[in-house]
Amino acid sequence: MREADKSKQDDHSDDVESRVDAYSHYRTVSDKVHDDINEAVDAFSFLNSRWSQGIGLTPQSASSAKRAILRASKRLLYEIRMSRGASPELAKIHDRWVDGDGWVRLLEDADLRTERPEFLSQMVDDLVRAGWELGYLKSGRIEREPQTEESETEKQVSEMFE
Repeated sequence: MREADKSKQDDHSDDVESRVDAYSHYRTVSDKVHDDINEAVDAFSFLNSRWSQGIGLTPQSASSAKRAILRASKRLLYEIRMSRGASPELAKIHDRWVDGDGWVRLLEDADLRTERPEFLSQMVDDLVRAGWELGYLKSGRIEREPQTEESETEKQVSEMFE
């Protein structure tokens, strides 16, 4: 094999490997964001259950729940900021989270053992909405098309070989 041909082949295999790596990295990040959002929802459910039953929180459980909600919020905040022009819903979320006394800062300063922030339920709902809008909660979902007798493509292929 000539060196020029071998070089072209190596270049192509690097390109394919890069595309596969990029997809693998996207999938890993997407899965992590998905998990972080679900952990934030679980953390809020834990907090809300304790609060509604009048059961106190240990410093560790309050810190763990707060960390889960902040981790997901901070992870999505940049994407929400960058995508807010394309989605009115993301723009509203961004405004609630960042502008003035934004919810992210208020949560950072909150002591969940002694406070029950009124905005926290909506903030977690915002996390789920943002995750959906940005595609993290849709990833991996299989959408099925209704079965028809024969798709248009299949008809065209059949006609070509008749």
